[in-house]
Amino acid sequence: MKRKKGAIRVGVRVDTNKMEVKIMKRIFSLTTASLFLITLIACQDSGQTAQQILEKMIKAQGGKNAFEGIKDMTGSGTIEMAAQGLSGPITIYKKEPDKIRIDVELMGRVFSRAYDGKTGWGTNPQTGGVEEMSGQQLADIKREATPIVSPMNPEQYGLTFAYKGKEEIEGKEYFILEEAYPDGFKLTFYVDSKTYLIFKVKGKTSGPAGEEVEFEQFQSDYRKVNGLLLAHSTVTYSSGRETQKITLEEVIVNTGLGDSLFKMPPKTAKPDQLNVSEFVQELDAYLQTNTEKDLFSGVVLVAREGQPIFKKAYGMADRERNILNQINTKFCIGSMGKMFTAVSIAQLVEQGKLSYDDLIGKYLGADWILPEVGEKVKISHLLSHTSGIAEFLDDEFYKFTEAGTHWTLEDRKPIVKEKSLTFEPGTRWAYCNIGFILLAAIIKKVTGKDYIKEHIFDPAGMDNTIGSSSNKILSNVALGYDKVQEEGKAIWRKTGLFGKNGSPSSGGFSTVDDLLKFSEALRTNLLISSESKELLMSAKPGLSSKNYGYGFWIERSRFGRVVGHGGVAPGVSA
Repeated sequence: MKRKKGAIRVGVRVDTNKMEVKIMKRIFSLTTASLFLITLIACQDSGQTAQQILEKMIKAQGGKNAFEGIKDMTGSGTIEMAAQGLSGPITIYKKEPDKIRIDVELMGRVFSRAYDGKTGWGTNPQTGGVEEMSGQQLADIKREATPIVSPMNPEQYGLTFAYKGKEEIEGKEYFILEEAYPDGFKLTFYVDSKTYLIFKVKGKTSGPAGEEVEFEQFQSDYRKVNGLLLAHSTVTYSSGRETQKITLEEVIVNTGLGDSLFKMPPKTAKPDQLNVSEFVQELDAYLQTNTEKDLFSGVVLVAREGQPIFKKAYGMADRERNILNQINTKFCIGSMGKMFTAVSIAQLVEQGKLSYDDLIGKYLGADWILPEVGEKVKISHLLSHTSGIAEFLDDEFYKFTEAGTHWTLEDRKPIVKEKSLTFEPGTRWAYCNIGFILLAAIIKKVTGKDYIKEHIFDPAGMDNTIGSSSNKILSNVALGYDKVQEEGKAIWRKTGLFGKNGSPSSGGFSTVDDLLKFSEALRTNLLISSESKELLMSAKPGLSSKNYGYGFWIERSRFGRVVGHGGVAPGVSA
């Protein structure tokens, strides 16, 4: 699964670069909201009512003199990401008329994003270096750098504003105002009809995989800063789940920020060699702090050349029964299971039982796929997410998976067999869980048995891993939880997304020790040859798959190449 929600983390190692890549995309699209969003509602009058509301909002914040009196502004505080179990300091710098910089510290690393009036730049989460922005990223940062005084000069910035009516929320009346930018970007504001302060903001942003994600931000804790009333707390929700909270502890103005602060710095040198003792101490302190803040719950194992250098459990496995996580607690591993499926295919290729270039119609009939799919899609397309088959993350899928029953491979047929092609295979990349369900069906067709347990888990010594075909009753299992908004409060809600056994594309259960065994079995070529391993772990640009091989993500970090797979869904973060 590729959705980025969940409160439980488990993994072979702390893959900080991969985690940061996905998280930082979310952070950078929303971080400036609590300090500067109210200053970005400048608008072109589209009606007397809208103009009157806008004027009252400006007055409620402190009036035109308060806006015009701000030359630069610095807000500092904390950012919390409950679903990922992360938190850290955040600092936002704004200098009139068109400069902005946001610094976020996560896992001991500082990530920056800035615009100096001409050039946008940001930290590359994979390499740790800085890169110049272009395209949508540049458009986003320029929008965030809009002058604080823009409400008094909307025409100058090409902004439009429209009144969309009223809405009652929990007994309070709110005016609904829509702001549109020249590039088509829109935000919807819910303005308190009594105070004329913003209560909620709705909009759309880009998700970790480039998909469109709707969000809601709730603003509160308004305080005066140099006569200007600003929200110091912003909580963001997506799909009803809390994704981010920014709390500003201090905002200061007119300190004479220099232009150099916003300039793109030179490329940084390579990081120093890892000090294991310091790393372990800092990691434990970081995880313990986030556990105490109820931002993290899980088990973390870090290994170096096959030997654990850190292993510890944190938080609750079962909140209702007050059961703590243990080192041997089993966690749902989500899409990490795609690696098991890919290695199984590689073994069958080595045995001469199939080929990466085989059309899948050679193995699957109309009970599994449409004729067009069988005639165009190859095994290599399924492995690299370039098949073009429509995804199945729809209401039917979630209704099916929430049942909590034992799944069989045959149970998947109704939700995959009618899926058509959305593009020609090999011409685009689009994450597709169905592809790995079809790969499992091919494995079963070729071998006629529960192949993965016998040929992956058993040889690697993964005695505590439960695959998609097992109907074994699970014990010592961590339950999945999601933080959701109910009646204005954030609470942890138990999820049951993967039923009892998951699927070949997502689900299954394992421990950190077993996942390390799998990692070592790959590293030592116990399961497949070094040639097959390199093939799985290499990008496939010829298939339009630049960062994904066959069942493995491939990324560049400041420490070198990173390969592997995560698993993320409601209640799961592996």
